[in-house]
Amino acid sequence: NSILHYVVMIGLFIADGWSTEAYQGRRTSFVALDYIAGKYNSSEPRYLEILLTHETVHSHHYQCNASTWREYHIGEALFLEGFAVLVSSKALPGATEAEYLWFNPGYEAWFKTCERQWFEIQQHLLEDFDATDSERYAAYFQLFGKSQLPLRSGYFAGYRLVSTLNQQY
Repeated sequence: NSILHYVVMIGLFIADGWSTEAYQGRRTSFVALDYIAGKYNSSEPRYLEILLTHETVHSHHYQCNASTWREYHIGEALFLEGFAVLVSSKALPGATEAEYLWFNPGYEAWFKTCERQWFEIQQHLLEDFDATDSERYAAYFQLFGKSQLPLRSGYFAGYRLVSTLNQQY
């Protein structure tokens, strides 16, 4: 089934978009208007396009793959998020790497911090690779995680991983 499902909603001001398999038994991408209204403006639709492309990649990838992804699995999330970022960058060329990772401008300093802390990020991810608890997941992939690492460093690491695979294969 190649139909992609979307729900446009008012969220809780915690994310602009996400994709889940738990909505009515099918993979669905959610777009939160409340968060988007404060983050994007009509003069820069490119960032909203990047976000929607990223979430569409998740939905399409899930439909093409018969296996079930484990919720909050760090190692799988690295691949899934890195893949969505890489495909978004190929589908919509011209943005910076930080813009693909945050769906918004203004995160170049964050990107440089991730580059400086790359060894430390890798060490933590290796320790947590098979973890499936929501707290450790949040530390790498969500805005409200508690960690000494940069927020959302899992997206940075996943993008690095999948980009390396893309170059080699």
